[in-house]
Amino acid sequence: MQENTLRDKVYKGIYDDVTNGVIKQNEILTESRLAQKYGVSKAPVRDALSALCRDEILRSIPRMGYQVVPVTLKGILDAVDLRVDIETCGLYRAAGRIGEEELKRLRRIASLCMENQKNVAENWAMNYDFHTYLYSLNKNALALKQLSGLMRKSATYIAQYFLSAWGHQRERDGIYHVKIVESLEAGLLEEAVVLLKTDIESVKTEISALYGWK
Repeated sequence: MQENTLRDKVYKGIYDDVTNGVIKQNEILTESRLAQKYGVSKAPVRDALSALCRDEILRSIPRMGYQVVPVTLKGILDAVDLRVDIETCGLYRAAGRIGEEELKRLRRIASLCMENQKNVAENWAMNYDFHTYLYSLNKNALALKQLSGLMRKSATYIAQYFLSAWGHQRERDGIYHVKIVESLEAGLLEEAVVLLKTDIESVKTEISALYGWK
């Protein structure tokens, strides 16, 4: 097995544990403990931890180890607003490039999003696939890279926030993905944009309901 494959295995394992709430915000992670858990040497663990720090999932604490980046409500809401700006503009630009093949793939991903996933990480993975593929259709590789990183961070931030603030995970059913595809199939671009915005902002709607905001 290649070293980078081992690194990716450790990265995904830690990332999924953060998203699923297995790793809590106040927990300290160490290279030696993670190497033992994944049955690998410290080198791929160190590489995975460095990558997770670059992606702002973890932060390094000198002489102690690593910890999940603290989550703030404002950070979540800012990320949601940024996603709305990026993705709705991207959909307008991609509209002329969405043909039957692209719709077919979107339908397939949307149907997978509707299935009951085993855990939150799998649910977010399906959500990630749908949004990044839809955005990729506007052919802006630089912006897609930024969106990909933003979505990876958002998944862990939202999962950790709901667990710490409300004691439960946030559930998704993917229904908006299906509706977005149906609107695109019908040639209703404005409707698809509104649905995309509503889907992204659904976390804000849920937080508002939990707090009783109007």
